[in-house]
Amino acid sequence: MTALRLLPLLFVITAPSAEASGPVVATSPSAGGTCSMVATWTGSYSCPGPLAGRHYTWVMRADGTATGTIDGLGSVQQTWTLANGVLTIAEHNDRCGGEGKYNVTWAPDCSTMKLARISDTCSSRGACVDNLTSTRH
Repeated sequence: MTALRLLPLLFVITAPSAEASGPVVATSPSAGGTCSMVATWTGSYSCPGPLAGRHYTWVMRADGTATGTIDGLGSVQQTWTLANGVLTIAEHNDRCGGEGKYNVTWAPDCSTMKLARISDTCSSRGACVDNLTSTRH
């Protein structure tokens, strides 16, 4: 359940998942603020290869950890930071290692985000996360 209470230029968002802790306060980017990454995000990959069209769920936690689940392929554990509009994600497993850095563009109401690759040491992750649009739940 998502509770939204409008305050002057301020949104209070209660995350729908126990894993994505809330409430999380995020100021609107149109008001000169930023949005919180802490939430459950969903979408579909548009990259070529085996992930094309697959649905994903990405749970971003306030402690800087995240779990990504891809339909039919299991999950991956990550760490993340957001600073100055740049999301840095890292995972260390046999499929992908090291960090990826992405510019984040937010919808005015913080309901969606689009990621644009700056750099990524994991080429397969970079190909699938570049230009990825995710929806907050």
